[in-house]
Amino acid sequence: MFGETSIRVFVAIPIQIAVSESLLHQAEKQLSIPKKLLYTPDQMHLTLNFIGWVKSEFVNKVLKELSHIAKQYAGFNLITNNWALLGQQSKSAVVALIQHSEELIHLHQLIYNHLLDIGVVIKDGYDFLPHVTCCRAVFIDVNNVSL
Repeated sequence: MFGETSIRVFVAIPIQIAVSESLLHQAEKQLSIPKKLLYTPDQMHLTLNFIGWVKSEFVNKVLKELSHIAKQYAGFNLITNNWALLGQQSKSAVVALIQHSEELIHLHQLIYNHLLDIGVVIKDGYDFLPHVTCCRAVFIDVNNVSL
């Protein structure tokens, strides 16, 4: 065996294009981020869980488990309430933070528990912070700017 292949995995759901466009417009105007650095609307998603590096053989198990969970959930509304910068300065991401939502916290925990049950080790050392990433690899001051 020449080594195991791992894939960086996170769980996310797409958001409506109109919502993506609105968030991108706000990021461009409020934070003065050049449009060329922003994600395109079809790249936007709500991050539910960051899993980390997973052996490639677990990916199909993860997808199968997530499809079972997805069938249990109807959509629900969320509210963005602030901007934040996540990560290290050279690899930071500008994100729109999501206001506290019991439905979202429950979904996050459900996914977390199901993945642990099938043997996927979740990356430790961070608090769950539901967010929509607007761009990466920029460093800007997001303090005192609200959505």
